[in-house]
Amino acid sequence: ADYLKNPPPRSRPATSSSQKESSPVDAACREKMVAWCYQVTDYCGFSRSTVEVALSLVDRFLSKSHSSPHHSSLADKCLASRKTYQLAVMT
Repeated sequence: ADYLKNPPPRSRPATSSSQKESSPVDAACREKMVAWCYQVTDYCGFSRSTVEVALSLVDRFLSKSHSSPHHSSLADKCLASRKTYQLAVMT
């Protein structure tokens, strides 16, 4: 996802669990969410293409929001906090 190429700068490395939840989203975080989505999809017996389409929509929203002031606030919140990103992916 191209929005992960230039992640927001970190003030300092996350060390505790709560700091990691509030740290910016990176490629490793996205990979974990993809794996989790596939686990849920497989458990429920849904098509894996459901995950591909859903994450494509999330990726597009987060990528385009950098150029649109109307979406930038929500996208910035999603990219700045793993917890918010996880919520966005799960919904």
